[in-house]
Amino acid sequence: MTHLFKSRPGWGLSSARYARLGQAPSGFTEGMLHYPIGDVLAQNRDQIATIGPNGTGQIRGCVNGIWYTLGLQRGRVGQFFPIGPQ
Repeated sequence: MTHLFKSRPGWGLSSARYARLGQAPSGFTEGMLHYPIGDVLAQNRDQIATIGPNGTGQIRGCVNGIWYTLGLQRGRVGQFFPIGPQ
């Protein structure tokens, strides 16, 4: 998970997307990402199976009323960002 934070310095504390959505608590940590990522993965088991362990693709899921996009590359999570409430 640390690679997600290295690619987005200050993510969660001053991110424009989180600030716009009003979802940036002052104590945002890496541990807070585990639940939404796991939930989005669980919602899209069939799509993940079609992408396969070495494939690349994006999936979307809703957690607590906020939609997220999760990018997979070679079986790893490479992207994870909120789209917004819908």
